Amino acid sequence: LSVWGEVDLWHLVKGHGVEMPEFPQSLAERFMDMCKSHPASPDQELELIGLTYELLARFWKLGRWSIPEAPTENVLRIQKALRLIESNSQAALQVNELAKAAGMNRSLFSVEFKNLLGISPARYVMERRLESAQRMLLASDITLEEIAGELGFSSAFHFSRAFKNRYKMSPREFRHSGSSILKSLP
Repeated sequence: LSVWGEVDLWHLVKGHGVEMPEFPQSLAERFMDMCKSHPASPDQELELIGLTYELLARFWKLGRWSIPEAPTENVLRIQKALRLIESNSQAALQVNELAKAAGMNRSLFSVEFKNLLGISPARYVMERRLESAQRMLLASDITLEEIAGELGFSSAFHFSRAFKNRYKMSPREFRHSGSSILKSLP
């Protein structure tokens, strides 16, 4: 999830950052479910963006904001690791590398990362790599072998299996369905 300055959307959705007379529980649950499943298609991506704006609008209109003045030391450290992941989204970064970048030992880093983002560091890295794969599949005609190599997968088979496990369709099926959606746009 995106962190906008001092406003951490995850904590807003969990109801920790905004006091509201009536918390939009069902909307927040839909939002969190979509975030955890990471949208697999352009229409799901747009739906998630719409939910984000709807939640923010409700928080802004109805909520009483209580944003912490400064993030904790561990949050700042995790943000260093997140910046490393985002600047190397195609790399197969290891948890040890991320913990070192955050200046933490591996086990504390893993626990704090999961507490903050709700997902393990290894899973988060894999999600970023698979999102890069989606963009590469839609934006180019390079082979699955080339994509697998660029994203640090050991083989096209390993890449295809990870992609299909995540998105419930093969990379080839995704490329075909995505290109047909893009062709239908004006």
